[in-house]
Amino acid sequence: MSEEVATPVAKRPPSLRTPWRWTVLPVLVSVALVSFLVAAPQAQRGNPLIGVAFVALALGVTVYILRSGRVENARLLIFLSTGLLFTAVFEISNTINRGSILLSEQQLATVGAPICPVTIGFVLPPLLLNGQMIFPTTVQAALSITVMWVGFGLLLGRGWCSWMCFFGPMDQFFSRLGPTRRGGRPLVEIPERWHRQLRWLPYGLLLFLILVALVALEPIFCAWLCPLRLAYDPPAVTRTVEWLTVIVIVTLGMGLLVIGPFLTKRRLFCTYGCPLLPLNSIVGLLSPFRVKVDREKCKDCGICARVCPNSAITPATVAKGGTAMECTRCGTCMDRCPQKAIDYRLIGSNARARGAFIALAVAFSLLLLSSYVNGLEIYWQTGTMPPMGGA
Repeated sequence: MSEEVATPVAKRPPSLRTPWRWTVLPVLVSVALVSFLVAAPQAQRGNPLIGVAFVALALGVTVYILRSGRVENARLLIFLSTGLLFTAVFEISNTINRGSILLSEQQLATVGAPICPVTIGFVLPPLLLNGQMIFPTTVQAALSITVMWVGFGLLLGRGWCSWMCFFGPMDQFFSRLGPTRRGGRPLVEIPERWHRQLRWLPYGLLLFLILVALVALEPIFCAWLCPLRLAYDPPAVTRTVEWLTVIVIVTLGMGLLVIGPFLTKRRLFCTYGCPLLPLNSIVGLLSPFRVKVDREKCKDCGICARVCPNSAITPATVAKGGTAMECTRCGTCMDRCPQKAIDYRLIGSNARARGAFIALAVAFSLLLLSSYVNGLEIYWQTGTMPPMGGA
């Protein structure tokens, strides 16, 4: 009798897909949070359809991420939409409430300016130590945005920077838009040895800004250095000093937010220039969620380090089974890893936390997005809009 040849069983390709039985609970959490925080208030304001739309979005996005095993595309949809709608609301509000998107000294003295989380690190020290508010806004506005940021930071860590930050979508967009060479490499690569030094720039910058704030009682980053003013609160130019400010802002803005990210496929401002990064990274150490590498599955191919938009995962961190504390939990490395060796885990353990993290990140991202939808709705119905950020 002839011997039968056993047919080899094909191995299933690695996957981060979540089985249905583990998908249901995270989906219910996400939908419940959005129903309570978004849909219920919308119904009270007489706009139930907006609430229903956000509940459906929470359902669809959470199911898609967990069942497909892919984070990046859905996150980008929410993140870039947040940036676009925030920009629209910001510019409309400034046009209505102060007559222009440009910011002049007279407007600073009479109307003030909206405060953002980027200022927290150097505005709070003189306020808490000397009782001096160095930013042209109210103490209540400064404390409110601090409490909001701390809450989300403790929950999501630096996930704030890739899921919720209303300024982050700018360099994210241009880093995604940038072309690649053969092998998926960017036009300009930042050597790892450079990154090991450059990663400390935000820490040094924040320390410098704190010292200046305490001594001179001036928010010099906002006045002179903030590249975000390329799009938000550009200065009205009437004097030579304002021309100099414009030159600095345009140079830094184009370099860190547009051209640099386009060429390097890296979020340069969020990685090397944001004064909030040190606080986000430190507060993020208390978050229950981590991004970890399964060393048993990992083949050290280096793809994760090559595609990380924040240079937060390197061969050195992979060898230790994780990422640097500057990791923004964006999910890019997870999606691109051919072995699916990278995933969300609970702090201090290897327990998989993909469902919990995604449910919370999606729900609170949509909460923030809904606030900008509310602003546009108010403008559509009344032609007015409340001032942004306590201005």
